[in-house]
Amino acid sequence: MVEQRGEKQKKVLEINPAEAAAVRTMFAWVLRGEPGQAPMGIKMIAATLNSRGISLRGRPFSVGLVHRLLTRESYVGRHYFNMVNSRTRERKPASEWISLPVPPIVSEEDFAKVGAILSARNPRVTPPRVVSGTTLLTGLATCGWCGGGLTIRTGKSGRYRY
Repeated sequence: MVEQRGEKQKKVLEINPAEAAAVRTMFAWVLRGEPGQAPMGIKMIAATLNSRGISLRGRPFSVGLVHRLLTRESYVGRHYFNMVNSRTRERKPASEWISLPVPPIVSEEDFAKVGAILSARNPRVTPPRVVSGTTLLTGLATCGWCGGGLTIRTGKSGRYRY
């Protein structure tokens, strides 16, 4: 939306009802999942939205786009301007950002919960092989003598694991 201030036209952020509904749905899926299902991860959210034909301004959802949407502070009422140097494209320090109040789409509490869930699932914190691996103590059991991680070995074409 454009607002007229004297001779200048200023852009004003306003909520797009269709996109706001998609954002609220994504936050709900991370926190609670769909009825009768477990909470969803970012990949599952992107796949579900794409399979239902939901897009963002004509673009299909990707993992990176869903992550950016779930971590954007504009949805809780804080939008920042002047974050990037226009010439070098480098991110400026937070002290130089200009904060603008905008109408919130999700609650601060839900935003914080989703942020905690995403940081706990971060592959840099816990490698995926530890979470989804078949070995129970992967990444936890170490050798008492050398400190190396214990690994699994198989015998008889994978029939026996030790």
